[in-house]
Amino acid sequence: MGRGVISEETVGLIQQIREKGVKFVIITGARTSTILERMPMLPICDAIACETGSKILFPPAGSNARDMSKPSEWTLDSDWSEPLRGVTGPLDTDLPASERQGELWKLYNEMKAKNLDPDVRGYYGCFRVKCKTEEHLAAMQEFLASLDELKSRGIGHAMNLGCYDFFPLAAGKGNVVQYLQRRWQVTSTDCVALFDDDNDLPMTQHCATGFLPWVHSDSVRKRLPLEPSWHLASTAGDGVFATEEILGRILELLS
Repeated sequence: MGRGVISEETVGLIQQIREKGVKFVIITGARTSTILERMPMLPICDAIACETGSKILFPPAGSNARDMSKPSEWTLDSDWSEPLRGVTGPLDTDLPASERQGELWKLYNEMKAKNLDPDVRGYYGCFRVKCKTEEHLAAMQEFLASLDELKSRGIGHAMNLGCYDFFPLAAGKGNVVQYLQRRWQVTSTDCVALFDDDNDLPMTQHCATGFLPWVHSDSVRKRLPLEPSWHLASTAGDGVFATEEILGRILELLS
């Protein structure tokens, strides 16, 4: 998916890759509501992890993920989410964020008290903060100066699209990759990551190869020349064309 757009060619290439016995997973910082809205337009996949890994969703048993048009039939992986409960509280809650249980929502209220404006729309195990003013940046730096304290509360954070994401420390994209590797009994040598941003870096640590359709953050841009297993698309920055190029290269590797 490039800049919020996905092509029919991308969908077709992913299906060809899956037909060769490869599992395809979407791991994203997107909110649950966004994933459910977009699911009918997404390529067929074997799992979706959203909210920076706070939730893992699987297709109905026996469906082989053949139908993406019925998001209500996808189920939350309780084996994954239950250990996060002390941080997130119940992930199926209807309560407003200010009334939710868990360390994550205590932090949300603390940030609100500092005049920050955390975005919680459609989030249940994560929230996002965009610092729009110098005052916001100063308040955020106060929280980031106490990262060890946040970690002791089970809270992690990452940059995504220029915003600050907060989520369970035991979640995150890298931990999702490791969990699925154990579940499906695959090793990092058999895994490829498509990525472009800072919050993707933990995921790349558990994949033998990385492909980049674009470079969104300075942290990734600085590391790219130092990582021989990372490959930037020749059409990088051209949205779906870069994604299609990478998927075509993966398909060639499988031939």
